[in-house]
Amino acid sequence: MPYQVPERLQVFERQVKGEDRQGTAVLSDGSCLLVVADGHGGHECAEHAVPIFVRTFSAEYQGEAKVALKRAAGAAINSTMGYDAGAVYTAVWLSSEGTTLRYAQLGDTFACWRRADGGAFARTPDHNSGNNPTEREAAVKRGGLYHGGYVMAPSGQYGLQPTRALGDAMMGTIIEKNPEMGVADVAAGSWIIVS
Repeated sequence: MPYQVPERLQVFERQVKGEDRQGTAVLSDGSCLLVVADGHGGHECAEHAVPIFVRTFSAEYQGEAKVALKRAAGAAINSTMGYDAGAVYTAVWLSSEGTTLRYAQLGDTFACWRRADGGAFARTPDHNSGNNPTEREAAVKRGGLYHGGYVMAPSGQYGLQPTRALGDAMMGTIIEKNPEMGVADVAAGSWIIVS
């Protein structure tokens, strides 16, 4: 999908297949938003959530990405509550200078970048129950059962590896719907991968 990108930023897209979806927006101040969603149990949730996230963020963005990310996440949550299919996503806003990013992370998709302090690469948090004991314990406290790398509904019929996701109505309140949000300084000229 063609769009205008400021000269100092390059955005590369891959064709998404199956249950995955992506969305992008270049904002009036030259900053940009990238959203990648990985659907599971069907494409419907990711297909529905990504355009709503991008439209809401674009409408709410007034030079402050934190508020727009929060509102876009809320719109995606509210619009997918009854979906049996689910989706995890990573949304990244990158400043027009390419040196600051804000993220909304839900599930086990991710973004990574080179840190501005010259350190190793940094990445968004991982909400996979097999890799993150804190997230796993929180899902168990919400009523889930952990077995074999999956957080299961009490019935044992449904399970997910991610502890945060949109949709997944059959998981009830076991799966957290709100993303983890953060901000980071990015090394000038760094690649940012959203996957």
